[in-house]
Amino acid sequence: MNNLGTTYRKIRKSRGITQAQVCKDLLSRATLSKFENEKLTPSVTLFIALLARIDCGFDEFFSSPKDTV
Repeated sequence: MNNLGTTYRKIRKSRGITQAQVCKDLLSRATLSKFENEKLTPSVTLFIALLARIDCGFDEFFSSPKDTV
C-alpha cells in the first residue's frame, strides 16, 4: 500500500478537485498536503472520508492503473 498519497493527488487533480474542496470542514490543507506528499498516513476512517470527497470508492482507488491516473 505504498504511494497512497501520490495516487490520491493524481486522482483528485484528474477530477478537477482542489485541496480546499477536499479539506472543507474535514482537515487542514497542511494535513492533506502531508498525506499527498507521503509524509503522513491517515487513519482508515479518514482515508475513506477523503475518498468520498473525490467521489472515489475504495475498490476503484486500489484497482485503477497508477500510471494512467
